[in-house]
Amino acid sequence: MSKNYGETIRFYLVDVKDIVSDVARSQFNETELEQLAAKILSTGCLIAPLLLKQTGPMRYEVLERHFEYYAAVRANEKDEKRFLSGMVSAFVVKPPIESIAIEQARLLDKTIADDKNKTLPATENSYASEVRMNNLESRLDNALQDMRATLAKEVQRLEEADKQLQSQIPKRLAPIEVLNTSNIAELTVRFRVSGMAVKKAQEVAKKIINERKKAPFSSLKDVIQRKAGLTGTTIVNFVDLAFNT
Repeated sequence: MSKNYGETIRFYLVDVKDIVSDVARSQFNETELEQLAAKILSTGCLIAPLLLKQTGPMRYEVLERHFEYYAAVRANEKDEKRFLSGMVSAFVVKPPIESIAIEQARLLDKTIADDKNKTLPATENSYASEVRMNNLESRLDNALQDMRATLAKEVQRLEEADKQLQSQIPKRLAPIEVLNTSNIAELTVRFRVSGMAVKKAQEVAKKIINERKKAPFSSLKDVIQRKAGLTGTTIVNFVDLAFNT
């Protein structure tokens, strides 16, 4: 599911298994990766969107936030069910704005890091600190709820698409149903597939249709007994080759 922010950037939920990074995982502290992975599993999602570029159908590469990507990979390895089936939020950008998007992401990350490292003014009391913390928790909770709602809609969309696809798959008919319902052209094709010559297939198809007009066939044995053009051997070939190849 995506939200369009123009032709050059889209917001997606992406399966972490469809993403790669050109930065080695070994460049990051494993302990810190484990810590963030644990936090991801605690909340059920990665709250910081990755910055990606698309490299192929359902294939993406990390442009920024490689550390978060590897933490998401680790969370997915540990418990895929708790991690929203491995889905991460991401901004997928196109070449014209890749460099600008990367600069923006790095500037935002730097600002967050600077704020984190700042010491509180001596005049700021514990109440103000608690208010700030509560506001931060509230924003994180709202972001988590939005992501869960987005994922639920995406899952529903995929389920509906699957149902629609299943409904479009032709129903496989049994041989006796084919003999009782197919027209002469369809029967001729079936008989040709089972090994009959063209003329023979056409003749048998006509006999089948003429005979079933008297009464529908009740079984393949009934077809043979009514001498509708098919013998035991041709019935076997009909079922084996016309339905199993």
